[in-house]
Amino acid sequence: MGGGMGMDIMCNRMMGNMNAANQQKFLNDTKELRKQMQMKRFEYMEARRNPNANPQDINNLEQEMFNLSEKMKK
Repeated sequence: MGGGMGMDIMCNRMMGNMNAANQQKFLNDTKELRKQMQMKRFEYMEARRNPNANPQDINNLEQEMFNLSEKMKK
């Protein structure tokens, strides 16, 4: 997932195909998911920079970010 950067690209692509009203609805509907994603990104980056981090914990964070991304797509 590369630190969650794919999420920004995904949102931009999805919103680029929407009119202003639908963009606002998307932002409103995904507000909590986007907050959760931001927290996971921070946790992920902190884990990646920690030489003592458990690789399974990093994998779990990647999976959690992927799951949040999938929820936003819906």
